[in-house]
Amino acid sequence: MPAGDAPAIADQALLDELRGLLVSVSVQALRQAARRWSWPLRGTAKAEIVEQLIERLTDPAQMYRVVQSLPPDAREVLAWLAVLDQDKSAVRRIEAAVNAGSGSTLDLAAINSILANLVAGCLVFDRGYLGYQTPAVYNRWLPRVEAAR
Repeated sequence: MPAGDAPAIADQALLDELRGLLVSVSVQALRQAARRWSWPLRGTAKAEIVEQLIERLTDPAQMYRVVQSLPPDAREVLAWLAVLDQDKSAVRRIEAAVNAGSGSTLDLAAINSILANLVAGCLVFDRGYLGYQTPAVYNRWLPRVEAAR
């Protein structure tokens, strides 16, 4: 393998991870996520829809606009989820981090509600008993945890 191929292979692995997560979501939920962000979709085949969403979800400029459209609490939860272990107990760790870091007073119910909204927008994936997941390719545009205000 030529040395220049390594980044392309790594990028393909990241896209494959995202593709696998999107394929696990129903077509209806994928369409709802696209509508939520005002992204037009063409076609009806799930594979077509997944590929169109991959194009959008991996475009840093576009995703910056999406993230900026989120309420501040949602941006903070998304940022913390990306740096914490993403198992089911992540919700409690996010609560502690958000409340200590920014002085916010989000409780578990509020964080669970925010996570549900992030899942609905395909910004986070709920893997059931495995916990939540933000695909590694999202690291290109995920918000960073900010210092206490």
